[in-house]
Amino acid sequence: MFTKQIYRFRNESHTMKEWAEKSGISIQVLSHRWKKGLRGKALLEKPIPNKIPVSYNIFVEYKLEAKAKPETHTLKEWAEITGISKESLALRYANGDRDEVLFRRKSFHKQR
Repeated sequence: MFTKQIYRFRNESHTMKEWAEKSGISIQVLSHRWKKGLRGKALLEKPIPNKIPVSYNIFVEYKLEAKAKPETHTLKEWAEITGISKESLALRYANGDRDEVLFRRKSFHKQR
């Protein structure tokens, strides 16, 4: 769908793959945004978070597995453990996400 079609934004025309390279936004994210109906600036520019996290040193208790004991780590430490960026965790935490929602691996791939 995105490989050959040309998209125009701010007097520039590129394929979606070229826009992904130019913007630094992955093709998966652009595809997800496109399917949600976002166009222009909303599609091609990285959003500025509306809440700025205060600290990556906030302690959070969580069980990685159902039968495991809860562990307490800072958001920075959880980022290293889970592979989710500390910025994503801090922004989710600032937005009120907790437990499974805080640590959910988000996927933009189409479900089959």
